[in-house]
Amino acid sequence: MSRKRTHEVAFSEPVTVPFKKRIPAGHANFTIEVPKSYSDMRFFFSSFYITPDFYSTEAALEELEDPEEAETPIVYEMGVKNVYPKKGDFYTGSFELDKSVTKTAQVMTKVNAFFEGHKPQICLSLGTFFDWTDERFDAEMTTWDEFMEIMAMEYYGEALDKNKHYNALPVSARSIPDVNNYLFPTEEVEDLRENIRFRLSIAPNTGTYFSTDGHLRAMGFTQDQIGKRIGRQKFAFKNEEYGYFEMIYADDAPRFDIPQESLKNPLKIDIKVLTSV
Repeated sequence: MSRKRTHEVAFSEPVTVPFKKRIPAGHANFTIEVPKSYSDMRFFFSSFYITPDFYSTEAALEELEDPEEAETPIVYEMGVKNVYPKKGDFYTGSFELDKSVTKTAQVMTKVNAFFEGHKPQICLSLGTFFDWTDERFDAEMTTWDEFMEIMAMEYYGEALDKNKHYNALPVSARSIPDVNNYLFPTEEVEDLRENIRFRLSIAPNTGTYFSTDGHLRAMGFTQDQIGKRIGRQKFAFKNEEYGYFEMIYADDAPRFDIPQESLKNPLKIDIKVLTSV
């Protein structure tokens, strides 16, 4: 197993720490204790070997096993358990949208920038963000880059220029599968708007909580998707999976402008770890 500090200045190269654990017959779990002083490091297995115990080794040496049976691949599912000692302190900061923001595309930009800036240092990617897609895009027919070459004039009123129109997402979101890294359309055309959909992405084991639903409805998320507020709680979107980001597509086309009645209620967003283990 190797470890590497997230502070690149402290360790420029990974530090390899060999370990050996015995797993008793009938068991499949083992634990590696990590000192608290290493909590700011990033851990990974650089190599991993499982050695059969005495009886299996002896059986192989004495040729007591059926060759066909010995050569049959056996698939084992493996996993890693991660513990958040203080899950309430994992994501810091509470986003609050400036009341001067009146465009739904600006909501996306502001939210993304805030959570990129408040990304836990130990995480590879931010906890939540918005991007967008077009209902007319068909991944089986073309790539998104090819699609953008065709659609750029409709989206931006000019030919595609990657220096202007690409890398619109925060840096840590760009490598997440299936995201759209292109700038939101700048041309406010009704036919175009009808095909656009915002998407909300949420990190594994993370909940995203909205203080009001007006901005979400302006972005095309329906009341069925948003759900109901319970008491004084916020509107919640949760990703209870542990292995991948969840992407939620807005059911409806967005508005370009946020309705005046929605601007009266300030938008606040918090993200939290759902479970401590």
